[in-house]
Amino acid sequence: MPYLSVYIKELTPITYHREIENIKMPYKGVSLPITKDQLKGIFKKYDKDGDGKISKQELKLAFKEMGLNFPGFRAGRAIRHADINEDGYINEEEMGQLVTYASRWGVKIY
Repeated sequence: MPYLSVYIKELTPITYHREIENIKMPYKGVSLPITKDQLKGIFKKYDKDGDGKISKQELKLAFKEMGLNFPGFRAGRAIRHADINEDGYINEEEMGQLVTYASRWGVKIY
């Protein structure tokens, strides 16, 4: 997998962002450094019903496709950690808390 790391580093920032969005997540064990905004974008992509909030089920799917172990457990923990208004969803204001919490699990953020 070192080839993937070298390839990503040689891309321009705009192409790099597009490449991150197009990467399918079956690359378990590969960690690519991404920005907080890119991680927020990945999470927002899983807002399937378009209500502007991420449910536990949507978050579970995101974690599963990111290759994290125990995605249901992690989604529940993330909701409890980041859901400041305790409505059971992650909204735009709470997204920063979610990103910070997700970075504890090996998601490299720069």
